[in-house]
Amino acid sequence: MRTPEAIAVTAGEERLTYRALDGASNQLARELVELGVGPGALVGICVERSVELVRAMLAVLKAGAAYVPIEPTYPPQRQELMLASSAATVLLTEQRLLGVIDPKRAAVLCVDADRARIAAQPAEPLDVPSDPGQLAYVIYTSGSTGQPKGVQIRHGSVANLVGYMRDRPGIGPDDVLANLTTPAFDLSVPDWYLPLTSGARLVIVPREATLDGVELADWLARAGATFVQATPTTWQLLVDAGWKGSPSLKIVCGGE
Repeated sequence: MRTPEAIAVTAGEERLTYRALDGASNQLARELVELGVGPGALVGICVERSVELVRAMLAVLKAGAAYVPIEPTYPPQRQELMLASSAATVLLTEQRLLGVIDPKRAAVLCVDADRARIAAQPAEPLDVPSDPGQLAYVIYTSGSTGQPKGVQIRHGSVANLVGYMRDRPGIGPDDVLANLTTPAFDLSVPDWYLPLTSGARLVIVPREATLDGVELADWLARAGATFVQATPTTWQLLVDAGWKGSPSLKIVCGGE
């Protein structure tokens, strides 16, 4: 509401202003509500890192539900385990991914194939109550010691983390945060919500660029990134590629 025409998120050639992102996520949230999604429900999200992914996560929260992030590159068996274990009632995905992931008993809503249906919904905000104790998302462990387990994260926990990071290391409307991480990795949570609750710009770096130090360094420079959060492995990739960083860049090193 403070900066409706500022760019909220970009991914490649795609970009949405804060006004457009708010309206688009409201439309998707309303479609989810019509599918029976509401407080206490879980929605699986299997969407590539894109503007549509940001819209999907916000829409689930606006509908009062919690989401289960499912990485599209995971093996089908792991994807299906997460859907079955969480008992997600709806799967938000893309048409081309349906050939890989089995929705089980979940209703399917495709952000691309169902675009016209979603766009027919009003863009006005929903009147859905929420509180700090409400579930925001359920994220699955690696399963390295056995069966992967879903960990429940509540709104209050996300708000505390984001609120703290707005002060340390600090972020504001002039910042550009480069997102390098899948939402299926808990490290990514500030990447999505820290810029969007600070009036900053969220830039989603393509997956292939995050695997090559030279290409990633080029992306960070072209995006004008001022805030990057990554694992030690990614920082080592950049250092090995000869990256020198920037005095204005805020760096957060996440655990692996």
